[in-house]
Amino acid sequence: MADANHPVTLVGYAVMTDRFWLGKAHVELASAGTTNASLKAEHCRQAQS
Repeated sequence: MADANHPVTLVGYAVMTDRFWLGKAHVELASAGTTNASLKAEHCRQAQS
């Protein structure tokens, strides 16, 4: 889908919104107090990608 990389299109907006919320979820998981260090690092890597 060519429009997926353009946030002004409906498809692009949906893709960007999903990426934002997935990144936010990974940040929340990495911030959890019960998560071990290796899982925190993995969640941070996933949030950055």
